[in-house]
Amino acid sequence: MKRSFRIAAAAAAFAIAAVSVTSCSNGKESEETITKIPLEFQIDNSDKNSNLAAADPTNPNAELPTVYENVFDENGQVVTEYIVVTNSNGEVEMQVVEVTDANGEVQKDAQGQPITELIPVTQAVPVTQAVVDNVSNASPNMGSANAIWADITKNYVFNDQFIELVFKVKEDAPAGAYDVKFTRVEFSSLTGDGGSKLVHADKLIDGKIFVSTDADAQPDIPESGFTVSCDYASANPGEKFKLPLRIKNNPGVVGMLIWFEYDKNVLELQKGNSVGEYAEIAHPEVNDKK
Repeated sequence: MKRSFRIAAAAAAFAIAAVSVTSCSNGKESEETITKIPLEFQIDNSDKNSNLAAADPTNPNAELPTVYENVFDENGQVVTEYIVVTNSNGEVEMQVVEVTDANGEVQKDAQGQPITELIPVTQAVPVTQAVVDNVSNASPNMGSANAIWADITKNYVFNDQFIELVFKVKEDAPAGAYDVKFTRVEFSSLTGDGGSKLVHADKLIDGKIFVSTDADAQPDIPESGFTVSCDYASANPGEKFKLPLRIKNNPGVVGMLIWFEYDKNVLELQKGNSVGEYAEIAHPEVNDKK
C-alpha cells in the first residue's frame, strides 16, 4: 500500500509540474516542494507473477516446456536409428526384397529365380533426447520500474547518458537475450507564454541484455529527432552490470516520467543513478536530506 501511494504521489506531482506552473507561487517552502522533485526510482522485484500459469526458468521445481534435441556421435554426426513405417491405419507397411547371402549375392531357387521375402518397410530417423528449453519457451515474469523527476524553474537540456540502471543477473539465469522495454515515456517542457506542455520522444529504442552470450550490435540512433534509448549489454549469471539510458536531441525539459519492464526470472534491478550532464540537474542533494 505504501509503495503504491508513493508512485501515485510522484505521478501526481509530475502532472502538476507539467500543467500548472503558475500554482507554485505561494511561499518559498511550497514552491520548493512542488517545483523540484528529485530523481526517484520505484522498482518491482517482488516474486509475484501476473501470469500465474507462467513457468519460472529459475525455479528447479517449475514445470518447464520439454523439447527434443538431436544426439551426435563423437565425430559430430547425427546418430540415426531405423523405425518401422506404418500407414494411416496404423498397419505395418511391407515390401518384397531379394534374399542375399553374407557377401551380398542374391540367392536363387532351383529354377534360377531370385528368392524373395516379405519384410517391414523401415525408415532412418535422427535419435533425439528430451531437454528442458529454459530460454525460448519459458514464459517471462515481467517486472516494472519507473523513474520520475521534475524541476520547473527552467527548461534543462542534457544529452547522452542520463540514467544508469544497475542490474544483477540471477545465479541460475538461462542463456539468452532479454528485453528491457520502455512502456511509458513522457516529458514536460515550459512554453514561451509561461505555461507547460507534455513532450514525447520521436523515437524510443529498447535495450537488451544478453546472458552468457555476446551482445548484438547496438541499434543506430537517428541523427535527427528527439530519441530516448537503452543500451545493449552482455553479462553472466551472478554478475552485476550497468545499463545506460541515453537521450539525444533533447529539446529542453522540466520533468520526466519513464516506465520500463524486464524479466524478473532472469534479472534483478538493484538501483538507478543519474549520470552525465543530468547528474547535477537531478538534485541528488535533495535525496541526501531524506
